[in-house]
Amino acid sequence: MTAADLERVRLTRVRLREGYDIGEVDELLGALARDLSAQVPTMTADDLTSVIFTPVRLREGYDMGEVDQLLDRAAMTLRAREENSSPGPDKPKAVAGDPAGFRPPGSRPGDHAPWATPVAAASIVLAVLVAAILFL
Repeated sequence: MTAADLERVRLTRVRLREGYDIGEVDELLGALARDLSAQVPTMTADDLTSVIFTPVRLREGYDMGEVDQLLDRAAMTLRAREENSSPGPDKPKAVAGDPAGFRPPGSRPGDHAPWATPVAAASIVLAVLVAAILFL
């Protein structure tokens, strides 16, 4: 996958079922496109697979399955790039930071991907499950 491939993608918008927040997805895809074009990449496959978007209902969002499939394909591209450029035993491995400047709403510059930690992900999943049980 290249930046040009990514820019040609048109995701299906949904309204009557749960979708991902359009602004958050667009922001990440823009950062991913810049990263795919960069000489020195900053985003890793793990950065992509650990991103959690805000689900939306009763307003327009992107189809969750399409977004997930697109990010899986992009993660495979990044993983291949990482394997091809992995450092030798005498070179230190680069530390992955904020995925090309992407930060979810409410985070501040300098935050180190707090939304991508297993504890944060588990907390979000738990909150969504409790909300689903209470409101369904």
